[in-house]
Amino acid sequence: MENIRTIKSLSNKQICFVKRLYLENSFFGGVVCYTRSLSDTYKMNIKKRSKEELYLYQYEEDEYPKDELDIAILNALKIDYQNIVCKTSLQFFDAELEENLRWKDQREVITSRIQIEEMVEAVNTPFATPLTCPRRTSFLTIEIYFLKGLKFDRAKAGAVRLYPCNTAKYEKLERLINNTYSVFSNNK
Repeated sequence: MENIRTIKSLSNKQICFVKRLYLENSFFGGVVCYTRSLSDTYKMNIKKRSKEELYLYQYEEDEYPKDELDIAILNALKIDYQNIVCKTSLQFFDAELEENLRWKDQREVITSRIQIEEMVEAVNTPFATPLTCPRRTSFLTIEIYFLKGLKFDRAKAGAVRLYPCNTAKYEKLERLINNTYSVFSNNK
């Protein structure tokens, strides 16, 4: 008798989007990997298809959610890595979680941070051009995975990256980080 495996859906807490940012546009370089929780605003944007297409179809990258936080992470990394490619997947079943855990176990990880700065205009300066300066700063922890034993520039990958933004965007990023973002190592 064959071993038949039952695939089960994950709990609501475990269902998430897995974002992989391939830093060097290859499967051999570093990969920033994180998860995002589903929410009313962070959801799929699926194109209309026939019933036949639905059975054979893989989603395109633009059908997965992307918001200000994803864009901020991407833009902060693009300073050092211009050829980033994003690949998103939905983790819904236990088999997908197991595959993600295997992927993670095959790699080493470096932790880095993105410094998000709320930039405001300085008042009463003697300069003709308005100056901006940081008011509040927060740090977003990111994880960069790479294949074990592979030559990879750890110093460059581990550098802190700066992402300046206005007050409204800063506050929105803070909400998104606190409510929907998680480092990939927390994916269990």
